[in-house]
Amino acid sequence: SSVHAVLLDGTTLYVGTDSGVVTVAVADLEDESAWTTIAAVGAVGVTALALEGELLYVGTADGLGVVDLTEEDYSTIAGTSGMTYALVADEAGVVYAASDLGLRAYVDGVEVERIAWETPVYAVAAVDGEVYYGTGDGLVRRLDGAVLHAGWAVMALASDGEALWVG
Repeated sequence: SSVHAVLLDGTTLYVGTDSGVVTVAVADLEDESAWTTIAAVGAVGVTALALEGELLYVGTADGLGVVDLTEEDYSTIAGTSGMTYALVADEAGVVYAASDLGLRAYVDGVEVERIAWETPVYAVAAVDGEVYYGTGDGLVRRLDGAVLHAGWAVMALASDGEALWVG
C-alpha cells in the first residue's frame, strides 16, 4: 500500500495508507509482527491523520471519520464529504480539517465551527497558539483572516510548534 499520512505521537507511529491505518510502537519499527491494523477503520484510503486525546481523526477522499482508540470504534462525521487534505490538533484540543469544503473545527468528533466555507483549503498547521491555513490564494491566519503571501497557492504547511514552514 502507498503511504499518504503519518502521525507520530510520542512513542507511537500511525500510518495512513491506501487500505487503512496501521500503528506501531517506535521502539518496534523493525519488527514486522509489531505493526497492527486499526481494523475499525476498514480498507479506506487515508489522506490525513490527527490525534486528540483518545480520538484518532482520519481524513479520506470521501470526508472525515474518527476512531475512539479505547473502544476501537470508527464512525464517519456527518456533513463531511470530498477530499480531506490535512488535519491538525491545536493546543486547546480543537482539530482542524482542511478539505474541499473549506476549513472546519471539531471537538470530540463534533463540528464546532466552519471557517473558509466552500473554499478549498489544502493545508493547516498550528504554531505558537495560532492556526494558519493554505488556499489557492495564499496563506491565511485564522485569528484575523489576514492573507499572507497573497497570490501564492499554499499546498503544504508544517510546524514544530514555534516555527511555520510554507510550501
